Amino acid sequence: MTGGLSAGGVDVELVEADARDLPFGPEACDAAICLCEGAFCLVADDAEPLAHDRAILSSIFGVRRPGGRLMLSGLNAGRLLAAWHRGESTGYLDLLTLTESSVSELPAGGTVELREHDHLPDGLRTLAESVGFEMEAVWAGGALCWRRDAATVDADELLLVASRRWTHRRSADSRS
Repeated sequence: MTGGLSAGGVDVELVEADARDLPFGPEACDAAICLCEGAFCLVADDAEPLAHDRAILSSIFGVRRPGGRLMLSGLNAGRLLAAWHRGESTGYLDLLTLTESSVSELPAGGTVELREHDHLPDGLRTLAESVGFEMEAVWAGGALCWRRDAATVDADELLLVASRRWTHRRSADSRS
């Protein structure tokens, strides 16, 4: 699916693609928004959860121009661990990878298996920095309810705000 939006003099191109391998050239995008676990945290195939999420961040980093910003939401492992501690059903929880596997019923009938990789704030920050992002913040919240607050075990999601560092490139003329 490809489409576009235009408002306030800003053109936005919407592209459906595997976030682990975005179909853009290097430094093609000014900004990136990845919300509601459309890719990040929703582990595809039989991928290892941390490698899956790192691949998405690396792909986003590669297509972003220096100085461009990223807003990305991820599931809050604090919420998941607190529910597990209280004895609430969390599906199958792998405590070593912070990955929850569950089966959900679809409204039209049938079921779908989900594997969701949750993150703690420091782990999400470290993961983003490991692929080159410069961190601005990790905030708490959830769908339609983002706030500039530190994450707590009550927040459903984390919102990562980061930018790609400016790089200083020497021109070919200045190399000697």
